[in-house]
Amino acid sequence: MPRNFASILEPLTKNWRWLIVLILVAQPCCAANHYVRAAASGNGSGGDWANACTSFTGLCAPGSLVRGDTYFVAAGTYPGVDFNTATSGTLVIVIQRATTAAHGTDTGWTNAFDGQVRFSFGTSYGVGFDTSHWVFDGVTGAGNGPGGGNSANYGFLIAQPSNCNTDPQYYITVPVNDGAGTITDITISHTASISCGVNFQTHQVNISLGDGATTLTNSTVSYNYMSQGENNISTDNLNGVILEHNWHNDIWSTSSHHGESVSMSNWQNVTVRYSVIKDCGRDGTGATGCLAAINPSATTLPNIAFYGNLFWCTTTTTCNIGNGFIATADPLAFVNSKVYNNTFVNAGGNIFMQCEAAGCPSASGNVFENNLLYNSGSSLVSNGSGAGAITHDYNSYLSSQDGGNSETHGQIANLNPFLNLASGDFHVAVIPVVACSVTSATCDGLALSSPYNVDAGGNIRGTGGIWARGTYEFINGVSSLPNPPTNLAAAVN
Repeated sequence: MPRNFASILEPLTKNWRWLIVLILVAQPCCAANHYVRAAASGNGSGGDWANACTSFTGLCAPGSLVRGDTYFVAAGTYPGVDFNTATSGTLVIVIQRATTAAHGTDTGWTNAFDGQVRFSFGTSYGVGFDTSHWVFDGVTGAGNGPGGGNSANYGFLIAQPSNCNTDPQYYITVPVNDGAGTITDITISHTASISCGVNFQTHQVNISLGDGATTLTNSTVSYNYMSQGENNISTDNLNGVILEHNWHNDIWSTSSHHGESVSMSNWQNVTVRYSVIKDCGRDGTGATGCLAAINPSATTLPNIAFYGNLFWCTTTTTCNIGNGFIATADPLAFVNSKVYNNTFVNAGGNIFMQCEAAGCPSASGNVFENNLLYNSGSSLVSNGSGAGAITHDYNSYLSSQDGGNSETHGQIANLNPFLNLASGDFHVAVIPVVACSVTSATCDGLALSSPYNVDAGGNIRGTGGIWARGTYEFINGVSSLPNPPTNLAAAVN
């Protein structure tokens, strides 16, 4: 190499060396694993299973948790906790149940540590989040899949308070303390909670999201089992949130505690999909609705999607609904909401109410299509002077309680279409047909684009040339959902 050329490169080479050093120093080394086990008797460092923290205290207290790291939790009972670790950019903290398949280090591990994790109830809540960027994952629990209606199958269980007269009761809450501003990037999965029920006239919420001074954004609540609450999910100020693959069971309502499976307030761009909503309003005096918009500070709920859900009343008397299965209360109005490919079973009364009273003319752009209604009502309530009409077509009204709605591509027939109604298998038994005049099978639905082209079991709709109406796509004789994956490990990049 010529001397003059080498002299030019030399300072550049030195600068690049320093730049590489600076980059290496600036980068975090790597995410680490920590361990929590109630019966551990080691030094409590959380460094392995023998020396695990015994709860979320000490080196595993919220103030000491490390952003970007994963905390594996072994089977046992733990005090409730408020996860309020300060944020560090977008680094996520993962709280994950340990399983035989995914438990970090093998040091000190035995498979007996793989079991349900139970969080005790505190003064007014069990588990809470007051900062952003968390994954709280019990790993197992099928949600809307096989075994989803059994709380014992879920990795995390939030226990009832020792005194069921405790008021209020929030089993999981985001936030704990009002006025948090904006909280983002929260994932709550594979948890179970069974509230105290109608015999205790207290405010009982299985999962609370947002409040009047806190907006929750970019978050997912999935594969959770919730039962016997006044509200399974109570919300205020959600934007860009997905509620999916959840099992809602047996909510109650009275004159002083209006119950809903999901109460909606101040929503934008929210999705409710692939969930089982069973026997909403069974106990007490009747719920406002299964999915009901109430007590708003806004007048509209724009761009809400309800698709792939199962509204299941075990009998015609186990759902006691006031406004409707998907409904608003005065003066709220749905705007540009989509109600696609849901199944309603034994669902009497109003099915969809876009606006309760005459004072909400802003209701518009709402669509009700590809739904399957069996032994159910068919009332789609518009209301509101000047409100836009509800677009409805491609629905099947089977053995209808009130005769169904006349639609260009609708179907009205006396037909039980399911593989096994008695056991709760709501796949259609016979391949759908093109001609809706046929009374021995359901008929073809309207093909929709992504994300509406996937059913509750993860199957792509319309691949055989026929788009099944209702929650589940027809899969050539498959009578149940495929078993969902279990023992998944959460990874943070």
